[in-house]
Amino acid sequence: MSKEIRLQNTINKFRKEHRNLIQMFVDEKRANQINISSIISKLCVLKKVMNEIDISLREMAEEKNKEKAKQITNKIFSNEKLTFSHRKMYKQFFRWVNDGDTPAFLKHFSCKKTFRELKPGRKGLTPEQVKAIIDNCETQRDRTIFTMMGEIPLRPIEITRIRMKHVNSDEYGYTIELHGKTAKGHRRIRFIHSTPEIRAYLAALPETYKKDLEKPLFYSYSDRNKGDPISQLAMHFVLKASLKKASLRHDIQLYDFRRFSATCLLLNPNYGIADVKQLGGWSSLEIVNTYNKTTDDQVNDKRLVINGLTEKKNMAQENILKGLECPRCKALNQRSADLCVSCWQPLTETAINDTMNRLFDKESVKNIIKKELIEDIKKELKMELGLK
Repeated sequence: MSKEIRLQNTINKFRKEHRNLIQMFVDEKRANQINISSIISKLCVLKKVMNEIDISLREMAEEKNKEKAKQITNKIFSNEKLTFSHRKMYKQFFRWVNDGDTPAFLKHFSCKKTFRELKPGRKGLTPEQVKAIIDNCETQRDRTIFTMMGEIPLRPIEITRIRMKHVNSDEYGYTIELHGKTAKGHRRIRFIHSTPEIRAYLAALPETYKKDLEKPLFYSYSDRNKGDPISQLAMHFVLKASLKKASLRHDIQLYDFRRFSATCLLLNPNYGIADVKQLGGWSSLEIVNTYNKTTDDQVNDKRLVINGLTEKKNMAQENILKGLECPRCKALNQRSADLCVSCWQPLTETAINDTMNRLFDKESVKNIIKKELIEDIKKELKMELGLK
């Protein structure tokens, strides 16, 4: 279905008495070069609000029926099912109808945003769930994205805005420039635990792709949008597929990763709330608190550690995200790695067995080892007999 048809179908879902004005609103937006997808999104938000209005929109804006307009507005702003976006779009639309001025019946209604909390009865992410989601991702791209989101409180949209020019490497790993919703959300963050996953993902990209600095770091694999930046909707579908594969509850959302990583950082005695604010790109400390899901027991354990009464426990976030450290060269590797990326030595018992099996499968190696064993046996026998 083309976008033009979708737009017309969306307009037709409004009440008949509202459609002419809605059509004028759409025509003006299109004349201002607003893309059709954005207009459809605005109309979908506006439609839920307009269904509550049973009088002429023009009459409301011109305040021909003030009491009725106030009653309708009061009903909309007190409706818990309508979000900040609905109230904001409601005010924007009537300012447009009223030639840019806010109608009197709207001036006393605040459109201040209330930050979304978890629904009652729904718990946040646990370390085990984060590990299961990452382990059940099908591609290296998806594992890298969710590992980064588990380490740093990232917004999903910030993932879609990363370009190759924003990624910098040094001896310690990678720093990435992130671009949030506002200027305060723009920041340069060092990733520690995600370094092995980022390295593996970048190694798989073609050299020609990496040289084009305007290319997105994470791009879409679908035939329709291949090469475009990965969308938040695509990340949502990846998450749902991973949840299904891991047999986890289906109501986990992308923003639960932001809450999880913020809570883990706040529980770490080495991070202050100001540090977490900077890492998350928040504009105030008040907003950080809305993402804080710490419990009394967690805070009490943290106080014991800070005052030296108990030893510091390994942080859950570090346990699930930290790569596999090579005992020889200390390099960090992916948790699923069999060989070290730095010294190429085996890291697991399975890797050791596979390496030795492949080694002894070669006939030339067998002959060399056989010859060495014979020489060693001869030397031992000569030493026993006192011969040189």
